[in-house]
Amino acid sequence: MNTTQKLPRGAGSQQVWESVRTRRRFTFKNLTDDTNVHADTIRDYLKCLLAGGFVQRFGDEYELVRDVGPEHPRVREDGSLVARSDRQKMWQAMRIARVFTLDGMAAHGFNRLNVDDYLNRLARGGILRRLDGQGGKARFQLIKDVGPKAPQIKKDKTIHDPNQSALASRNQRPAGRRGVEKLPAAVAGGAGAGGGRGRPARRGQPDRLQPGGGQPGAGPEVPGEFGGGAEAG
Repeated sequence: MNTTQKLPRGAGSQQVWESVRTRRRFTFKNLTDDTNVHADTIRDYLKCLLAGGFVQRFGDEYELVRDVGPEHPRVREDGSLVARSDRQKMWQAMRIARVFTLDGMAAHGFNRLNVDDYLNRLARGGILRRLDGQGGKARFQLIKDVGPKAPQIKKDKTIHDPNQSALASRNQRPAGRRGVEKLPAAVAGGAGAGGGRGRPARRGQPDRLQPGGGQPGAGPEVPGEFGGGAEAG
């Protein structure tokens, strides 16, 4: 059994899910051998997966019966799924559109101030490039697709890449468009909800990408892993 360690929120369940997908049919010991996740966390997540219909139990063995892709399902103890945060939805839209405006993003019902803040922070962190335009017409381009999970803004304003718990500015390879869900409408283009001036990216040192942290302003905080629900996003 591997030595356990303290992991960022959601990282433990992600490791377990990757082992589940690789083995398809497995035992509890298989999961403890494959991961460095505490046995209690594995046990709790298995209960969530069972309640949600993702795995079935056959005696001492489990079998994956509902594979939803590489990102671990965020499931509560009653089997219900945890809703994605607004910033996760925005990130999904950015990965689809690649080039978009502040107005176009806000037109999807996201809080305008949250959109303005998130886009400009990602631009300062090297995830987006600000192309042209002012206020709601400001255009941005996604230049560093770090993966399906939205970059998180920490309280100290640094940016964390939850896709690999490492400094995303080091040797980060774009993840491409694989695994991107199709949204009802494109985000790129002209006016959406209201005008207003967006805040231009400030000159100076870019925000650093660091492990750990949350998403201020990203909607309701979701309870910790399996304590009534797994990480949102």
